[in-house]
Amino acid sequence: ESGYMLPTHALEGTVEAIYGDYSFTVPRAVLELEFVLVKDPAGRPEVAFEKTYRREIPAPGGKPPDLVKAWNSTLSEILTAFENDLRTKVFFR
Repeated sequence: ESGYMLPTHALEGTVEAIYGDYSFTVPRAVLELEFVLVKDPAGRPEVAFEKTYRREIPAPGGKPPDLVKAWNSTLSEILTAFENDLRTKVFFR
């Protein structure tokens, strides 16, 4: 016996927006992600959680390495918020 178990959930993620906004004095890095958590994907799938997260933070300098650094920060913030939402709104409600 291999110990293989069927998944209980499936996570889908979509990048809705990723760009540098240069309309400000200090450019901003913008990142927007949508997450959909599907319960029982192999049986009767139902959406257990769905939310879009958007973060905009300054990217001083506005050069490509500055944007990448800022996007990494926005991604970290979004993933932390997503993890907290899963913990409080899905698995331990």
